[in-house]
Formats: sequence, structure tokens, C-alpha cells
Amino acid sequence: MEGFNDKSIFFNDDWINKLYDPEDIISIQKEYKGSYLKAIFQKKKYFGLTILTAPDLCPYNVQIVHTDKSQSDYISFKKDAELLQHFKSEITKYSIVKWKYHWTNYSVSPIVDHKVQCRWAQTSIISRDTSISELYQNLYFKTRNSLQNNDIKFSIRRIDFSMFYELAKQDEYYNKAKINFDRFQEFFSIDSHSNYFFPFGIFDEDNRLQSCVVLIRDGSTMYLWMNIAEIDQRSRNANRKLIWHSINFAFDQKCDFNFDGSNQFFLDKVFRTYNPKIIPYPTFVYTKNYFGRVIQSLKK
Repeated sequence: MEGFNDKSIFFNDDWINKLYDPEDIISIQKEYKGSYLKAIFQKKKYFGLTILTAPDLCPYNVQIVHTDKSQSDYISFKKDAELLQHFKSEITKYSIVKWKYHWTNYSVSPIVDHKVQCRWAQTSIISRDTSISELYQNLYFKTRNSLQNNDIKFSIRRIDFSMFYELAKQDEYYNKAKINFDRFQEFFSIDSHSNYFFPFGIFDEDNRLQSCVVLIRDGSTMYLWMNIAEIDQRSRNANRKLIWHSINFAFDQKCDFNFDGSNQFFLDKVFRTYNPKIIPYPTFVYTKNYFGRVIQSLKK
């Protein structure tokens, strides 16, 4: 969108067109007095209804950007309200619409009504301003002990996308995501995109891949976008060491580290062992009518 002052990779046209089927993507864009709203949705069908959701594996799909950085919070909020009213008028065409804000946006009241419900989720972030030595001392003791354990000599290095792809195809969670991994590889083979994408693997003494991560840089944030362990070769310490390496790498790149938080208890426990700051953010569901609300209740 012309004038949209946002360099987020998750709204990059190349990213959207490579990872997802373009026919499944719906975009909503609006400008108001130098502020911009952009929303990206993935279209799905369920019992004949058209449902819009955040694209799979996308940490947020609605963002508002204010180009005037000197304006007051109140003026920003008023502009948010105007942009969100336009957004609301656009989503009423669909039966069910789900979205999530970037974690810095808390403008909830302009959008919520009897058809739009808000629920709060959370993400876990370690600021790049954190001292790495202080962070290490504040790790959960079992995590710190794992990092100190050298019974197995692991090595960590950048990996080719094909190695990650093989693990992703075997992983139930990632395998269900509607992402075209072949086109995904094409996207990151382009030199101009290489500074967004960082795949790392951790290997044991026999050079067997234990687990891998894919880090995605979005502005000054480094997301733990994917983390997959090799089930047959998994070591208790390997993934902890790999995540610790990822945090250090993010700091070296002058980025905050975002675990891309989860409401799943098991994952939340893992993330919290690294002593991140817990940040809430709003998620929303619009249902057009009673039938849509029934369908939404069945999908929970």
C-alpha cells in the first residue's frame, strides 16, 4: 500500500504470495490522516461458511502504523478508532473473522461490540537491552544446568532449508499448517530476503541433527518462528542449548527475542525457563449471526 510505513515481513507481498495460496488471501487496507491499517487474512471454508483467520504461523495479522511519531497517545487512539471502524465495515461481509493485533496495540474498545469478542493471549519477550550474563544467572536452574552439561559435545550451525523441511514434514503441528514449503524455500533463496531468515540446527558428536529452529527477523524483533526436534534422536539438553544460542544470536543482531508465545501449557513452561517478560495482546473473533456463533463454539 502506498505510504504504508511498515517493513514487517509478515505483510510483505512476496512473503504472502510465496507461503500461501494467493487465492486464499484477503487484504484490508486503510489510510487516515497519515496513519495506516493493514490486515491480512487466510480464507477458509467450514460448513459452507467463509471464515477469515490469521494466516498460519503468522504472529499477528492486523497492524496500525502511525507515521507521526510526535503525536500524543490520545491522537493515536482517535486515529485507531477511525481506522478500526472502516475495518469493521469490511469484515461484516464474512461469517466468522479472527484476528490478532501486534503486541504493541491495545486499542480494544473501538472494535468490541455484541458481535466482536476480545480474548487476551500472551507472548514472551527478552529485550535486547538485557545483560546476557544477568539473563544467564536468572535462568531456571535446570535450564542453566543443561547449558553447562557437556557430556555430549554438540555443535550448532546454520543449516540448509532442506534439512529443516524434512523435519517439518514429520511434525504434526507444522504439517497441518497451510503453508507451501516449496515456495517458502524459493522466497528465502532470494538474496534480498536472506537477512530475514535464519535456520540453525544442533548436531551431536555423530553429526546427527537433534533439533532445529527457524528465526525470523521482523524489524527489531527476532521471532522463534519454528522449533522442531528430531523425535528419534532427541536429547534433553540439545534444544535448550539451541534456544540459548538463538537468544544470543538475536542480541548480536540488535534484536529483541520473541518466543511467539503460546497458550499451550507445555510450551509456556519451556519459554518461562528463560525468564522472559510476559506481554499480553488482544485477539478477536467476529461472528455475523447466531449460526456463526454456533459454528465458532464447535471449533473451539
